[in-house]
Amino acid sequence: MSRQIVLISLVALLAGGTACDSCRHAPVGAVQLKLPTETPQRPQGMKALDVKPGAEPFSQADVTQYVQTHRLAKSVGDLSQLQVESLQFITAREVSGRLQNVSTGLPDDQRVAFAVIKGPLYFSGPAPGKPVAFERAYALFDAQTGNLLMSGTLERGKASTGGDNQPK
Repeated sequence: MSRQIVLISLVALLAGGTACDSCRHAPVGAVQLKLPTETPQRPQGMKALDVKPGAEPFSQADVTQYVQTHRLAKSVGDLSQLQVESLQFITAREVSGRLQNVSTGLPDDQRVAFAVIKGPLYFSGPAPGKPVAFERAYALFDAQTGNLLMSGTLERGKASTGGDNQPK
């Protein structure tokens, strides 16, 4: 008998949970966004580097100059300390493999430039959090246009300690 009561209670609880989902009300003034139906466009990125004719459209020195004068997304701190450790012209497929299957949005055979940046790098998150320190990050550039397509970190962050080397 008690098993039946428990079973009936469980069924009622589950049924009530699903019924409640259909009772949700949209916030006042909410607009429902529709998914795009057009053919996806090639990612454009953000203007970054000038492209030169030849096998290497820009150099490691060009990328170093860029990262020392332009902040990567949500970065803080002294840009002059950043150095480009390596710059490789590879395919978008290879990038996805390096970044744990992250999609670049480009065709697999698209040529891109993958730059590894050595820090210290600090990235901020939502307020009121403190910046998180990283030693290495990456920046991905379109080899055809020189545009910055993606950037991010290549390791786990180190919690900020509040020391003097903290970015301002």
